[in-house]
Amino acid sequence: VNRLADPDVAAIVCNFRDLTSEADLEARFRATFEHAAVGLAQLNAEGRIVLANERLCAILGYARAELLGLSFRDISHPEDREVSAGQRARMYAGEIRQFTLRKRYLRKDGATVWMQVTAALVRSAGGGPRYEITAFEDVSEAVRIEAELRQSEGRFRALIENSADGIVL
Repeated sequence: VNRLADPDVAAIVCNFRDLTSEADLEARFRATFEHAAVGLAQLNAEGRIVLANERLCAILGYARAELLGLSFRDISHPEDREVSAGQRARMYAGEIRQFTLRKRYLRKDGATVWMQVTAALVRSAGGGPRYEITAFEDVSEAVRIEAELRQSEGRFRALIENSADGIVL
């Protein structure tokens, strides 16, 4: 309906917005999430996985659909289930913005994987928790090498301390 000839219409305001840049930005963020070199997940305020990238699925051996809805407590190693609970409580209470720690998770096949986990909480405009962004890096090889180094150092120390001969280094 053309209302330009209507005497009651004083002005017509048009608002144009270029959505191309927003679509491009969203595509770039989605690609960044999917192609990140570390596992990434978004958890809802109840701690359940709502988004997971391919790298996290590969590390844990799950299909994406299998991970969605699980909590990280569900897939944590039984001895490490409470490792992050204190830090997570402090983060939700607003005492800290993020935390980083190492803990074990169980792959779908039952194997243990060590992860360096960094979690941050996104809050709503009102300050309440909206969702958690968590990054996971598989550090199993580093943990294995550190354990071997400690064993080697222990053997060397025992050799030096228990030797009847004088040893000069």
